[in-house]
Amino acid sequence: MSPSFCGYADYGKTLMLVALVCRERASGVYGTPAYFTATVLFDLIPMRVLPPCFFAAATYWMIGFRPGMWHLLTFLLLLVLSNMVSQNGLHSYKLRGVL
Repeated sequence: MSPSFCGYADYGKTLMLVALVCRERASGVYGTPAYFTATVLFDLIPMRVLPPCFFAAATYWMIGFRPGMWHLLTFLLLLVLSNMVSQNGLHSYKLRGVL
């Protein structure tokens, strides 16, 4: 299964998260930089970057693509970017009616 489909599991979580972040930011619990840093460290890297890396490491050689580090890194970059775009597109679609 492609790593791009991993984000569909948190489909309903995003709407609740946006309301929670808006409420906590308005009450002064934390600021935008703290939320951004926590999101990058604990959501973006482990949930959006690492799964495509593991997927590429496991399947690149089995598929029979061209050998070489440059080709592997290009494949990995395309997987990570497609995963991030699919997640951001899904989130923007879900948030369209909320914000």
